[in-house]
Amino acid sequence: MNGMTDDQILEALCRQCGVGSRALRGDARDSKTVGARRAIAVALRKQAGWIVARIARVMERPERTVYRMLSR
Repeated sequence: MNGMTDDQILEALCRQCGVGSRALRGDARDSKTVGARRAIAVALRKQAGWIVARIARVMERPERTVYRMLSR
């Protein structure tokens, strides 16, 4: 992930999860998209070491929402 922008990292994770980044950042609430959002947030926090504010910014979600995703 070195040398990649935050958006490029998110795009790569979305491809791995089989969802589009527009769906991930949008209002979709289907189980596949919701699960992908959570999985990506967890990966960015635990594996990449990102802080919640950075995850929220790139996923276009409120920080509170990201905290909830990470606590489940």
